[in-house]
Amino acid sequence: MHTRLPGTSSPWLRSCALRAGNNWTGFESAHFEWNCRCGEAALYLAVTLEIETKLRVEAHEPVRARLRAAGATRLGEVIEWNEIFDRADGSLRQSGVGVRVRSAAPTDGGTPRATLTVKGPRQAGALKRREEREVEVSDGGAAGRILHLLGYVSILRYEKRRESWSLGDCRIELDEPPRIGLFVEIEGPDEPSIRRVQETIGLGHLEHLQASYVRMLSAYCEEHGIADRSLRLPDNSTRSS
Repeated sequence: MHTRLPGTSSPWLRSCALRAGNNWTGFESAHFEWNCRCGEAALYLAVTLEIETKLRVEAHEPVRARLRAAGATRLGEVIEWNEIFDRADGSLRQSGVGVRVRSAAPTDGGTPRATLTVKGPRQAGALKRREEREVEVSDGGAAGRILHLLGYVSILRYEKRRESWSLGDCRIELDEPPRIGLFVEIEGPDEPSIRRVQETIGLGHLEHLQASYVRMLSAYCEEHGIADRSLRLPDNSTRSS
């Protein structure tokens, strides 16, 4: 159940972050709104346990063909702009916590969407399992500026093309981040459901990748001396057909 709280000013948000301390669950709240000097953002809280597998592929078109043959539903395609935040001392990443602001613009000209997401440390299991708390915000840029005002620093910014499908209880993402290749993510309610979809779309032979996009792209920036840690898609990036 979501509860609506009165609009709050930046001191309230600052106190919420300070109460979080080193415990990422301090970020959690009910459905709320905030206003501050850098703009206004309305937030809608969703709490989930993210269970998914990430697979590296050579091309997306064979996967699309198998999705169509299996009766999957295409949900659309977006170009994302992701910004990752940490404390200045790097303690969030060191503890396995991720903070992200994402703006996603549909390639068909639909309404853009922005979210603020906090992911907890990975849990034990063959696939990636993390508690995820996500709020939809009315202005991704304002959300990022609020985090800066609270003392968080931007550690990585990157574009990503994402084409989404659904099959059974699972959601399948055909992902193209910059510079590091093509990927498929399958998210579902449990490991057996995810494995079934993985087999159905002909990817059962591929092993789950433990590394996140943030880790892979951060490593790319370090290896290639990209000081501003900002990566965009090339003009000739893959487009869905």
